[in-house]
This record gives sequence, C-alpha cells and structure tokens, in this order.
Amino acid sequence: MSSGQSIFGPRYLALSIGIILAAMTIGFEGLAVTTVAPAIATFSELLQKDYLPTQPD
Repeated sequence: MSSGQSIFGPRYLALSIGIILAAMTIGFEGLAVTTVAPAIATFSELLQKDYLPTQPD
C-alpha cells in the first residue's frame, strides 16, 4: 500500500481528521450532558416545589 492509499495520506487526510474531530466532539458533548444532568434535575425539582425565591414584580 503506497502512502497515497493510507487513510492519513494526502488524498484522505482532511476526511480522516474531520471524522476524528467529529467523534471527539460527540464524545465530549456526551460527557458534558452526563455531568450537568443531575444539576439540572435538582434545579428543576426545586422549581416545581417552589423552594427557589421568586423575583418581585
């Protein structure tokens, strides 16, 4: 296999980097949602029970 046929060869380099970056972005986004979800659930629960102070009109 010549260097032109490799997935990191000049012909496919941009495509390979784009696929890797897309997979990394999806992974980081998944980790962020998993990290923030408990805080959002707690905040939503507090809103439903009126534990949070409201702003005066």
